[in-house]
Amino acid sequence: MKAKIVHLTVALMLALSLSLMMAVPAMAYNNNVESATIHFQGALTDNGDGTYAGTIAATKGTYWAVGGTGYASRDPSPNPCDPAPEGGFDVYANASGNAYFHDIGGTQTIPVGSDHDAIEAGGPWGTYYDPDTADWCNYELELTSTHWYLRYNGGTLGNGNPTPMSGNMNWSTMYASEDDTGHYKTGGSPLYPGDAAANGGGAQAWDMDWSWGSEVIPLQLSGFAVQVTTLGGDQYDVTLTPAAAPGEGGCFIATAAYGTSSAAEINVLRAFRDEVLLESTVGSQLVEWYYQTSPPVADFISENSLLRTIVRELVIDPMVSVATFTQGIWGGITEGTED
Repeated sequence: MKAKIVHLTVALMLALSLSLMMAVPAMAYNNNVESATIHFQGALTDNGDGTYAGTIAATKGTYWAVGGTGYASRDPSPNPCDPAPEGGFDVYANASGNAYFHDIGGTQTIPVGSDHDAIEAGGPWGTYYDPDTADWCNYELELTSTHWYLRYNGGTLGNGNPTPMSGNMNWSTMYASEDDTGHYKTGGSPLYPGDAAANGGGAQAWDMDWSWGSEVIPLQLSGFAVQVTTLGGDQYDVTLTPAAAPGEGGCFIATAAYGTSSAAEINVLRAFRDEVLLESTVGSQLVEWYYQTSPPVADFISENSLLRTIVRELVIDPMVSVATFTQGIWGGITEGTED
């Protein structure tokens, strides 16, 4: 009986969540989670304990665009990866943050818009258009038992060149935290050493002192959900999808609706997530889907006070009521309980 009530609670909350997703119109953002997902394929070593090791190359992946003009339109040289504008990956920038650029033309601090895009106007190659990193063929991913590194390899796999994103790899939760300050290891010297770190670089940022200058793009989320899929033999497909860390809030829509991340109602939803959803495969997949799809919806809601009220009273409050009403059951339920 307890398990049945928990299942019914999950179903009701999912129905309310889906009704919200359907009610909010689709936004034509330049950047979204899909376009910012990084794809890799290649050989890895399965360590046999749930961890993998090796260095694999980025692949084209999918680039979602509405009116995007692509890499070729901003750089007079041929696109080294693909002649078409579609392909590569975006940098999913923090919609409430500022991007910093410093090159031979000067410095710029640019507020990131609700489209999660950081555009450098008048940079060394002119204005950046989506995708931010169309030269995807020059990137690689190194995985170890404890760490991950996204590197610009200059076309040679494994040479340890500039690393704009890296951090701790938690294989038990399949989550890669962006914890590190970008670093330029070999292959030349950065033009302005230490500039990125002094201007907002560090954890939760795409940051690097390059040979041409420096850039810092604050990330909306603290890291990436990692998915490893076998292709047979030692070949694997790996994706890094922007996501909040498990247990790290992540109630984007509820936070937007209440105007704070510390509301008592949000704590109830977090408890339901941690004690029920994350305890099952299906529930974990639902949480991952929510992390991927809700940030742009939350941005849209936060900009309209009337919409915040509607969402709070017609969607979030009913979800909180359902979770609170059944908390005496799911709060003490343990895995395998079927009565």
